[in-house]
Amino acid sequence: MIEDEQERPGWTQKALSQLTAEEISEALTYLSQHSDADDVLARALVRQLTENACPDLVR
Repeated sequence: MIEDEQERPGWTQKALSQLTAEEISEALTYLSQHSDADDVLARALVRQLTENACPDLVR
């Protein structure tokens, strides 16, 4: 886990709905590289990415 606030990626400081597609991709990559990944967070990130890309599919 990243201890120092200044070392954290920008996406860790934002609300899920404010993340860009690139930030969501970075977050998912980070989660996939860590064995203690949060499955609930990963699903939420994928849902947000889908909502951003194809809002009519999710609603």
